[in-house]
Amino acid sequence: MLPRKRKLSRKVFPRHTDRKFSWTGQILRIQAYKSPPDAGKAAKGVVLKNTPCFAVVVPKRLSINAVMRNTFKRRLMETIQWDISLFDRLPYQKYVLIPKEHLSGVTFLQINSDIKAFLEQQTATKDQK
Repeated sequence: MLPRKRKLSRKVFPRHTDRKFSWTGQILRIQAYKSPPDAGKAAKGVVLKNTPCFAVVVPKRLSINAVMRNTFKRRLMETIQWDISLFDRLPYQKYVLIPKEHLSGVTFLQINSDIKAFLEQQTATKDQK
């Protein structure tokens, strides 16, 4: 699991009007936000500087029960934890991850491949700049 300082709190959760970069994969939709320089307080007053934070939003209509939603969130956070050093290199500070389809057929490998595809695309575009 990711440490608490890496999770987006409700206090700093991005608004729907904030400028964002959207990426769509097979399973996930990732919305990445850049934070202004003065922003960066996580829960309990911990100050974060350019530390990427993550939130997983799973609508009820995409799962049978809460157990399925929480299992998906844990699997997704575990995948992110493996690649956290790659997320640290990207220019975004806030990530909101949303599944696109029903969670009944989603496997850990599909989640992992979507995260890898997002990171590969972002590192490739960053290298081109």
